[in-house]
This record gives sequence, C-alpha cells and structure tokens, in this order.
Amino acid sequence: MLTGNKHYDRVISEKLEYSPNDMHDCVVVALAVLRGVTYKQAHRHIEITCKRKYRDGVYPRDWIPSYVRSGLNMDNTTWSPRQVGGVGSRYTQKTITKLCNKGKWLVATKGHVFAVVDGVIQDSERPNKKPVNRVWRIA
Repeated sequence: MLTGNKHYDRVISEKLEYSPNDMHDCVVVALAVLRGVTYKQAHRHIEITCKRKYRDGVYPRDWIPSYVRSGLNMDNTTWSPRQVGGVGSRYTQKTITKLCNKGKWLVATKGHVFAVVDGVIQDSERPNKKPVNRVWRIA
C-alpha cells in the first residue's frame, strides 16, 4: 500500500525488485523506513544479525537488539499504550496514529511491527483492530 511518503514508497518499490515474493519482512521494511536506508541494506542487516531466512519472520528478542546495533536510536522508555492512555485504554493499528502524530515511531502488535512517521502508518499491511503491544519513540 503506497502512502505518499517518498521514502516508504521507494522502499516498497525496492522490495518488489529485490525480493518480490518475500513474506514476513515487516521488520526489514520498518528498519529501512526508520533508518532511511534501502530495502536491500535493511534486508542484509536483518539477515546477518537475526539469521533471518527467506520468507521467515523474526522474533522481538532478535530484532530489538538488531535495531539498536544498526544505529537506530530507540528511546529507552518503551511502553504499552495502556500505560499512556490510562487503565483499560487500548490502541489499535487504526488508532495509534492519534498518539504517534509527530516524529518517528516503531509500533509492535502480536506478530507484527511497523513504522509511523508524523502520524502516517508506513506499512504494507492494512491497518486493523489488532491491539498495539509496545511503542518506541525513535529519536
């Protein structure tokens, strides 16, 4: 899904050229968007640091340290939207942009991760009602 964000759209175009049938690469796309690197550079980094195989996903225990090693400055204050919105508050993929409306953010749901830049979701997966588990502000 193209967003109008030139860098994200370029990352998706590169993905289609470099690895058109690859699946479960949300970690790669988010890293490319947040670091401002090419899809191929992000793909290679995740492949080396997380031992990611073609069409396989990556667990948070692997990709979180890999993101930090890549030079991505993830704010130390990771939190769940429940903590920010108060008891019982739940953000979803559709509503997280209300919270992440300025700057760069990394958002994790169960089995998925995506970038939000200035309130626009940078993701090929259509936003849905899946609850957000963790959010990082990227400095």
